[in-house]
This record gives sequence, C-alpha cells and structure tokens, in this order.
Amino acid sequence: MATAQVVTPKQVGPWAKAADVASNVMKPAPAGFVAGDPKAIASQFILNDQAFVDLQLYIRAALMLPGSNVQFDMEFPETLFRDWLAKDKKGDLYNQTKSTLVDIFARCYNFQNNTVDRMLAFTDKLLKFSLTEDERVAAIAKHRPVVEDENLVLSDPKVKAAIGAIWSACQGLIADASAAEAEASKLVEVLRQFHTDTVVDATRVEDIQRRTNAVFPSPDDISRSASTEYQKLHLQLKKMYDDQLEASRRIGWPNSGALIYINSIGSVMYCNDKQTWDKFAEIDRSLQQTWGQAEKAHQNAIRLSAKTDSLKTMIKRIGDTINKAINALDKICKDFVSFKGELEYIQTKIKGMKGAMEIEVEWLRGLAFAELDAARISWNQVRIAASYYREHGVLLKNTDKENLEALQRPPPAGEEVELLGATFGGINVTKLAISLYSRGTSIEVPGVVRDFSDPWMNVEKTYTMLYRVGSEHRVFASKEYAAQESFIYTFRKDFGKSTAGSSHHSRVTPRQAPNDCPIEILAVIWGPEKRDQQSVIDYVYRCVNNAPGIVWSNEKLGGDSWPRTQKTGVIYYRRKGTDKVQLLVGREREVTQFNA
Repeated sequence: MATAQVVTPKQVGPWAKAADVASNVMKPAPAGFVAGDPKAIASQFILNDQAFVDLQLYIRAALMLPGSNVQFDMEFPETLFRDWLAKDKKGDLYNQTKSTLVDIFARCYNFQNNTVDRMLAFTDKLLKFSLTEDERVAAIAKHRPVVEDENLVLSDPKVKAAIGAIWSACQGLIADASAAEAEASKLVEVLRQFHTDTVVDATRVEDIQRRTNAVFPSPDDISRSASTEYQKLHLQLKKMYDDQLEASRRIGWPNSGALIYINSIGSVMYCNDKQTWDKFAEIDRSLQQTWGQAEKAHQNAIRLSAKTDSLKTMIKRIGDTINKAINALDKICKDFVSFKGELEYIQTKIKGMKGAMEIEVEWLRGLAFAELDAARISWNQVRIAASYYREHGVLLKNTDKENLEALQRPPPAGEEVELLGATFGGINVTKLAISLYSRGTSIEVPGVVRDFSDPWMNVEKTYTMLYRVGSEHRVFASKEYAAQESFIYTFRKDFGKSTAGSSHHSRVTPRQAPNDCPIEILAVIWGPEKRDQQSVIDYVYRCVNNAPGIVWSNEKLGGDSWPRTQKTGVIYYRRKGTDKVQLLVGREREVTQFNA
C-alpha cells in the first residue's frame, strides 16, 4: 500500500537567514546556551490515501443502515423473523441486531456531520494561519539584520526595539499555534473515542453476523416453508377429485349427475343425489380459506426472502469494511497526534527565541533565528498535512450511499489497462476512480460524472485521468456535462476502438526536461484541454524549482480553454528515474508549488 510522503519544502523567502554566521561557529558559547534544534524532520504524518478510501467505504455502508429503532422495526418486522430467531440459543438476537446496526449508523452519521466538520474547520484555520503569517514574517525579516549586527550591543535602543518588534510578531505566531494545538488535542480525543467505539462495534457485528448466518433461513428453507400451505391445498383438492371420480363411477355416466361449480378453484364437480348444495358450499368455503392461507404463506415467504437477504447484506457490508475502517482511524488518529506534536514544537522553538536574542554576546544573537528556522520547518509540515486533510475531508463530508457496490469491487488482477491518476474539480480522486471505473481490460467512465463529492459548488467541473496500456500513456479530459448521462466513455487496449465522445483523448509523449529539473512532464491539462505548446511546457519546468510556483491562469497556460467558466488545471508528471505518476492540481487564479 502506497503511503504519501511529505517532503520538507525548501527554505526560501523571509524565513532564510539574513546573515551567514557560519564563520562564527567555532567561537565558544556561553554556559547554558543551546542553539536552535534543527529537527531534521522526516515527517511523522502518515497521509495514507487508502485509509480515506477504506473509511469512506465503511461510512457509506453505515449510512445504508436503519437510522432508528422505529425505522428498523418497520423495515424488518420482528414477527416476520420470529420463527427463525427462536432457533438462536443465546436469545434476544433481534434486539441485539437492531441496537448494533442503529448504533453504528448514529456513530457514523455523527462522525460525518460533526467530527468531519470540525476536522475541516481545523484545517481551514491552519491554512488561514499560513496566509496571515506573511505579515509577521515580513516584520521579523525587517528587524532581523539589527539583531544580527555584531557591531551593536544589546543595550542599544535599536537592538531593543528590533527585539521587541520581532517578539511581538512571534507572539502572534505562538497564539495561532497554541489555539490550533488545543483544537488538535480535542480532535484526537474525539477520533480516539470513535476508534474505540468502532473496535467494540466490530466485535458486536462479528457476533450478530455469525448468529444470523446460523439461524436465518436459506432460500430452500423459505421455499419449503411456503410450500406447506400449498401442500394442504393439494391434499384437499386430491380428496375432492377422488370423491368426484367415485361419484361419477356410482352414477355411471359423467353427465348424469349434478354439476357444481367450485368458485375458489374455477372447476366443476359431480354431485350424486346424496350430496347437497350446502355440502358443496361448505367445500367451497374450506377451499377458499385454504387457498388464502397458501397465498399468505407464499407472500410472506417472498417478503421474508427479500428482508433476510437485505439484512444479511447490510451486516455483511459492515463486517467487510469495519476492520479496515479501524485501521484507517488508527492512522488518522496518529496524524492528529502529529498535528498536536508539531504545533507544540513550533511554540517551544519560537518561545526560545526571546532568550536567545537577549544574549549579551553579540555574534550569538543571530543564532536565535535557528529556533525560528526549526519552527518554520515544522510549520510547513503542518501546512502540507492540513492541505491534504482538507482535500480528503471534503470527500468524507460528502460521502453518500451511491455506488457502494462499485467501490467495494476490487480491481481485477493482471490489468491490461491501468488507471494511474484522476482529478475532478481540482481534487485528486485517483483511488476512488480506480475502484469505480477500472474493469481490468478497460476503463469505463459515465458520461456525466456523479460519483465524487462536489469540491467546487456551482461551478461546472472537469474530469481528467491518465492511464497506461503497456508502456504507452494516454490522457483524457472532459467537461462535467460534455456527454449524455446514458453515454459511457470506454478506454481499451486498442486505442482505435476506444471511445471518448466529444472530449479530449490522446496518447502522451513525455516532454524532455532540463538537465537540472528533477521531474518529467507527461501532460498539462488546462480546463478540458491538453496543452502541448512548448511555451507552456517551458513555463511549467521553470516553476518546478522556483517560487512562487504554478500560477493557474489563461496567460500562463496557453489561453482560455473554456470561456466564462472558472477552470482547474492538472499536471501529470513523474520523478526522473521512476515510473510512479504524480499530479499537481489547482484552480484558476490559485498558485500551487511542487513539493521539493
């Protein structure tokens, strides 16, 4: 299982030291002074894509359960199952099944509608902090040369004023980190409780699944039960038929006796002089009653079969997904513990600056900014992880009941057509797209894509994907409503037989990269169109190692591919010397950086 790696961004901009103090490192430091811990972070964040897919599958399965005891009773009446549930040795299986499934629904509904909202608010706050941080960092950069100036003593008013201004900016950063750490701590508690409850629920589900499988009727059992009343009717009819033959034999001629029409079975019977109309009326009533009982038993059997299958399917879906969800929640809990730890570390480093700046030894004052540099590295880790959780949190928030079967279908082994990357509305949806659309020897995408949550409300979006057949890569891009809902985009090994409607579909030729560039571009897509202009390719390569990054705009990306519509862009690429496809996405007027 691939785990996303977080790479420490380059130290650029105002965070970088204004003066090189390397020449001073051999000078003795005062007793008790500890230089800033560089904390060479190999990020503690897991950021596992599969964890979100597994959790989404579980949430979807849970949302298909009855949401209350009343709803469960209406959907699965106890009287319908009574005879079969009575076979359970432990007893009270009906109520235990009901409470287990209703509890799971309530927990997952609360997670989706409350906890995920808090997670999104938390990540939004972190990303907002990163935007407000620039003003403070600019203030620090402005006054930093004064603090680092070895020709100025600590008592100099300029130095004191600079330290005061820097510390004021630092206090704002500390306050932001402290508030975020407090929320991270609360979220860790909530996530751990959900994890603990889900572990308990897994045991409950295993128990009811084993017991219901043992006592619930098979289709053959249901068929035999339904046939019992029909057997009674058959025996009654057989007896009447035998009586009819006997009456006919005694009379001698079939048409010499009275013919009596039996309403309930639409037939006639012979009547000799010893049989009366009242007798036949009684027979008719008895037949009607037996027929009614048989019909009722038959209808109950059909209903029991459907309800049994539905309930067993619900339990199985939960059983198949709950343990993977537990593992997913464990990873997510660890990530939020990492959020808490990194935010706590940031505060510690920044708080350490004040004492370091007020050291009497002039040349050592500049080393206080090593504390800031260490905090900056952690802060960038937090920002990257926050952006990741913002993206995946949106998918969790919009989880619904649709396409559960498709999501649960594992990709077939030995695929000839392999989906490598996919985006929808500026969101990376690769994992879900593979689960939904890969068919082994083909990829099938609906003409109107409705399988992903809406990441950009009230804007018509673009779906893109890059796939591989053997050593050949191909790219596809389509407007959200480019085709009819009934249309299916089909992609096969034979390019000539693949259908892509009116959307863009082409083979990919990797674009040669400069020698000093670590990546190789496979495709650049702006809106619903692939961009092959050399000027666009050159622009992207220039942005790989240079700030501010990719500016998603018509001017930079070869013109307006979709007039009067806000567009998204995606760059499919791979690291030199590797086959793994990566992607960079963004929305119009945004700026996105490649991870170093």
